[in-house]
Amino acid sequence: MKSNSEALKCSLLFLSIVFSALAAAQQVHTVEDPDISFSITIPDDWSVYDDGLTLAIVPPKGGEEYLDFTYYETTETDIDKAFEFSVLAMNGPDAMETEILERGKGEVDSVPARWAIVSLEVDGVLYHRLTYLLIKHGQYFIFKGSAEPANFDYFRPIFESAIKSLKTTPAPK
Repeated sequence: MKSNSEALKCSLLFLSIVFSALAAAQQVHTVEDPDISFSITIPDDWSVYDDGLTLAIVPPKGGEEYLDFTYYETTETDIDKAFEFSVLAMNGPDAMETEILERGKGEVDSVPARWAIVSLEVDGVLYHRLTYLLIKHGQYFIFKGSAEPANFDYFRPIFESAIKSLKTTPAPK
């Protein structure tokens, strides 16, 4: 029995070291806007480009993969209606040469979120894009993580980790 207990202790120690290393290898990017403040956690070696309208988060090797993030004011409160219009209608085959591969529901920052994976071609290059939409504090938050299909399964958990780390607070009125 003692060897099982020691094995469990060793396993727990190993896991705590792994999780500590992962936690240390991340950075928090915070944005202060007149209407809202928010932060997301991203891998430490990724870069953030912010033009005031869209944030782009890119890996260190500078490949075709990236996560972009847009937010803007809305009076819409119906997440399904917003998702149908903002994500599916703008990314569906009637609007662009895309295919919706998968879609689902989730939660980000304690509110309902909707997501879809679409396949699209840009300048002759095929991409898969994970898009998340949520509404909080009178703002649409739209994340789009794009990668070539061969790399998408690798980058999807990284995109989702950053998306699900979103923390928002409304600006004081």
